[in-house]
Amino acid sequence: MTDRYLVTCALPYANGPLHVGHIRSTYLPGDIYARYLRLRGKESLFICSTDEHGTPITVSAEKEGISPIKLAEKYHKVIKGNFEELNIKFDHFSRTSSPTNIKNAQEFFTEAEKNGHIYTQEVDQYYCEHCSRFLPDRYVEGECPDCGAEGARGDHCEKCAQALSELVKPRCMLCSSKPEMKKTEHWFFKLTSFKGELSKFLDSDDLPDNVKNYAVTWLEKLEDWCITRDLDWGVPVPVKNSKGKVLYVWWDAPIGYISATEEWGKKTKKDWEKYWTDSKIVHFIGKDIIYHHALFWPAMLKAHGKYSLPWTIPAGEFLSLEGKKMSTSRNWVIWIDDFLKDYPADYLRYYLTINSPLDSDMDFSWDDFQARINNELSDVIGNFVHRVLTFIEKFYEGKVPEQTELNDADQAIIEKIQKTPDDAEKHIEKFKFMDALKEVLALAAAGNQYLNEKAPWKNKEDGTPLNLCASIVNSLAIQLSPFMPETAQKIWEQLGREGLVEEQGWENAKDLLEAGHAIGKPSPLIEKVEIEETEAEFSGKKVLVDKDIKKAIDSKELSVALAELTGINVKRRSRPLEREKKEVLGNAEKTRQKTMDSYRYLLEERDRGTEGLSSENLIKFVEESKMLPNINTVTDIYNIQAFKTGLIMGVYDAERISGNVRLKVTDGREKFTPIGSSRPAKIEKNEYVLADEDDNVITRWLTKENERVKVTLYTRNAIVCVQGNKDIPQKDIEKALETVCKKIVEVSGGRYKILYPSQ
Repeated sequence: MTDRYLVTCALPYANGPLHVGHIRSTYLPGDIYARYLRLRGKESLFICSTDEHGTPITVSAEKEGISPIKLAEKYHKVIKGNFEELNIKFDHFSRTSSPTNIKNAQEFFTEAEKNGHIYTQEVDQYYCEHCSRFLPDRYVEGECPDCGAEGARGDHCEKCAQALSELVKPRCMLCSSKPEMKKTEHWFFKLTSFKGELSKFLDSDDLPDNVKNYAVTWLEKLEDWCITRDLDWGVPVPVKNSKGKVLYVWWDAPIGYISATEEWGKKTKKDWEKYWTDSKIVHFIGKDIIYHHALFWPAMLKAHGKYSLPWTIPAGEFLSLEGKKMSTSRNWVIWIDDFLKDYPADYLRYYLTINSPLDSDMDFSWDDFQARINNELSDVIGNFVHRVLTFIEKFYEGKVPEQTELNDADQAIIEKIQKTPDDAEKHIEKFKFMDALKEVLALAAAGNQYLNEKAPWKNKEDGTPLNLCASIVNSLAIQLSPFMPETAQKIWEQLGREGLVEEQGWENAKDLLEAGHAIGKPSPLIEKVEIEETEAEFSGKKVLVDKDIKKAIDSKELSVALAELTGINVKRRSRPLEREKKEVLGNAEKTRQKTMDSYRYLLEERDRGTEGLSSENLIKFVEESKMLPNINTVTDIYNIQAFKTGLIMGVYDAERISGNVRLKVTDGREKFTPIGSSRPAKIEKNEYVLADEDDNVITRWLTKENERVKVTLYTRNAIVCVQGNKDIPQKDIEKALETVCKKIVEVSGGRYKILYPSQ
């Protein structure tokens, strides 16, 4: 296959500024990869555009009282500025409202129609008599017929993710009157006729698993696709008597990739078509638009016939904020402009990359952000670079010293310098950017350890340590360039290297600097982050009880007690707690086995997990390892109580629980990722669970908690739950809850209050 690359990023809607969720899933990974390809000397092109058609634009324009084109112009500038401030460096950044894209979108339609892939059909659509217009999807709102959620849109429910054709209690978003269903004619694309070719495309080993798995489920229920809308704003349908109809935004948006490439070609007078006929096409997207890129777009390309299919489609998973789903309407996001007022762009680039793999969900935590910048970026990379260059300036008049005879430690560090670029490269080639950045971080950590062991300040006659450490600094500058371009350039200049680091070759990261090379002026590289802490308050969460569980509690089939902790300071270890853990090994309560046995009927009837009782698994671990787990002070405290009593209990990070806490009986549509896993697990119907208001299961009643709510060193507020059954009186559950809460406050500080039963 060709060694030429076309790299694209999903087109951002020009109806608002960018936030960190957009950057993490799509634009930062695309920029890292494109910068890496340039360092490798690959023939490559990196393009994008703003997406300027469709109802999101018209709805926003009507709210702001301006025309759609004025709104698109406004936010094209804002978004382009956001990218420039974050050093996301496109070769060309265009707009889907451009004449080139209008021409190409109409040509795609005409070619597909000519080839027999488009037909017309009458459909039922909401019509507002008051507004005298058919209403596209986003102009209708109502209740979801499947889950009952308010605010479902005309074709989609955000809460249960169901595609919809009709709503309960629909209302027009423009005038709030009730619309009626009427017949209207639209153009359809024969998506179903490409099912076999799409199945073959999804079999490609080059596609990521998360993309294939998601798209295959849609392939099974593939339907022909309505590709026109009743709007004035958009690409006109290139057919006679089609006034008031435009091409659906998802028809012309991906064609924007081709149009941007064509515009680049005209501007640079270079052959642009080879990037669409003879290159590896890489689409960086977010998880929410997988089926558009893995099904609709390949079928469109096949219907047109001239251009190649994507080589791969890396899809970034979701980013939450402090454990909650991001929401622009509730302003629960971090806007790029706001972030950059306080911190350098590279801090965000580093944190969003090092925190988790691209194909896993990630949570943005300000405490974690502070810890990673201070403990990793500053203490490991920044500190190492500054020490090395300062020592060279102080001891060797600013010139890299000569090597003396090399020993085993010196040879090992040379091997590390020359091996790290290869190891990082393997990860980047697989789009594992977190793993690649960790390799670079590990090189800096190895350099720190080598420097400390060699202590060159004690023996200035031996220039080898600082000679080799200067080579590590050189290697760090080049390898950090895709991830943190500004920081990499600062390192490059402080090292006294000429030109731009981004114009070097990736292989040059293996170079050993020659003795006598004159460094630049050292200065501190990374400023530490200090986030002001406010006094911790209780979250105000309530316990909502499903009617079926309430019946079980009232009949004493179940017993349960919950509390909230606030202002806790979680630690790795506590000496008094470690002593208590050793003492408790031989002090289990006599009734422990009876307690665990009493849960079994619920395990069989309600909790369909196959993992076994959580308390029983804990005891098995202790019997095998002869010790209680060492996790953190909060988790260790409830483990002590569970080990002693056999009771099932847990503590969960409250900031990662969306809304109130719910005791509920499952309907099988809930979301659950078991602790220690990055993949969702199946939830059966009629399980007893603790969940949040977005139907994320916090814990299955008897077995496992959710990965996202686990307590970490950055947890400040937590929910404590003790779960019982018909053989464990409510008073015993409440006593156990008090014991755990008091002990946590004693060791980790903070306060607690009982949430259920209400006091």
